[in-house]
Amino acid sequence: MDETLSDRAIANVSNCTYNFEFALNNPKFSDRLLQILTSESIPNDHMMECIHISSVILAGASPFFLNLFSNDKLETDEQKETIITIDVSQKDALMELLNFIYGKKLSPTIVANIPSLFSILMVAHKYNVPSCVRYCTCLLLSDMNLNTASYCLELSAELLASRAIKPIAMAAQKFFVARYEENIPKLQEEVDQLPLSSLEVVLCKDELNLMEDDAYDIVLKWARAR
Repeated sequence: MDETLSDRAIANVSNCTYNFEFALNNPKFSDRLLQILTSESIPNDHMMECIHISSVILAGASPFFLNLFSNDKLETDEQKETIITIDVSQKDALMELLNFIYGKKLSPTIVANIPSLFSILMVAHKYNVPSCVRYCTCLLLSDMNLNTASYCLELSAELLASRAIKPIAMAAQKFFVARYEENIPKLQEEVDQLPLSSLEVVLCKDELNLMEDDAYDIVLKWARAR
């Protein structure tokens, strides 16, 4: 019986410790041409970026790509072109996601950049790459700090409610409660620098046991500092 793309993808997942960095954008190890079209470049196709990819590798990492390629089977030995249209702001994150799928890691500069990590996490969630979602989530949760927590809570309500971001948002809220539970007066200067979304979390948590007058004083000082 012929081996299907799904069968090969499952086999690829079972061998996910392999590093396929050498195969990304290498025609010798690719059966498709992925055309990444940013929303701002339409209809200027000269701004389209083309990447040689293996449908087996991508399908093994992502049910999204498995479904995409299964519904678009190759009928010849020639490379099939597949187009993905994304927002221009997500292009770099998508490229990093492809690097992760092939190499099972992110570059050190990305790991150290909180906004970039969140961008990759959201793109990984969009294209259903569970391994990358877990990887980014673990990185963000393992080093929850003031910058990470503040950046997370500045995201839109829609993103905060998404399955990918929600665990990090909850951890960010717990971080603020633990940090300011007994130390708000001592850390007033730090509180003054918080974005509004973070300040709202600090003031609304019952665990902080803030009196109304104390909360008013904190907000007044925060507003004056702004």
